[in-house]
Amino acid sequence: MLNRTELLARRDAWLEQAPQFRLLCGSAVFTWTAVQIHCEVDDVLDIVAAFDLWVWDLSPDRMWQEPGTTASRQLTLVENGPNGQPYEVTFELDPEAFRRADAEVEISVAMMTGKPTPTFEDALRELADVAYSGNLVLGSQTDTSGALNERTWLQEITKINTLGQGTSYLTTTSIQRSSQP
Repeated sequence: MLNRTELLARRDAWLEQAPQFRLLCGSAVFTWTAVQIHCEVDDVLDIVAAFDLWVWDLSPDRMWQEPGTTASRQLTLVENGPNGQPYEVTFELDPEAFRRADAEVEISVAMMTGKPTPTFEDALRELADVAYSGNLVLGSQTDTSGALNERTWLQEITKINTLGQGTSYLTTTSIQRSSQP
């Protein structure tokens, strides 16, 4: 799933068999949930790579960077226990990354509801006065052999609009590795 050449071949074959779907590339649809349709292979690779626990190199004091954060931070060994080693790192969220993500949401919602779809620049301009802040805490757990077997992202975002009204979001995402690659 992480082989770019194979993904390109599969995507092209699929779109050749169902050319009507090429028109949906880059759009959003709503079924039971909102779904963004990604046809660019690099977008897909980025999404899938986040779930591949076999590639992470964990070691104390290693510098780490996460998408949507302002800077690299140092991994810290929380404690060395009988079940492996838990690591943790706290990042400051990048306000512009979340403004851009909200602009994408505005565009997607307009597409799904049949409203006029703003350009990305117009959507950004509408959000220019919204203040974003927050943190991302990344926790990682290794097994006794040192292999990463779990990652947890705890993200807290606060948005304050031009009227001073705020909204806070707390999201937790956790993935665990099975015993086979």
